[in-house]
Amino acid sequence: MWLAAPLTGLLVQPIIGYLSDRTWTGLGRRKPYFLVGAILSSLALIAMPNSSSLWMAAGLLWVLDASINISMEPFRAFVADMLPTEQQTRGYTMQSVFIGLALLLHRHYPG
Repeated sequence: MWLAAPLTGLLVQPIIGYLSDRTWTGLGRRKPYFLVGAILSSLALIAMPNSSSLWMAAGLLWVLDASINISMEPFRAFVADMLPTEQQTRGYTMQSVFIGLALLLHRHYPG
């Protein structure tokens, strides 16, 4: 199980990054991936407490991890899409700060 998250990231992130760079829909380039990742994550979180076996829960955890990767890979590129070139460095910095703060808060207030 410890290898599931890194391996999933190695497989999913390059594929989603490639696809999101070439996607144009009515929702835009990145937003369909945000939506699909959020829906799949929600479904995995709803189904996980009702798992009938440990293997089912482990599989749903893997689906959850892949879904988070589907949402997060385009999220990083969204900064470059939305900001002018001179503001992108500051945008990436702010994005990293907010992600770090969320992790810090989650560590101190996990529930």
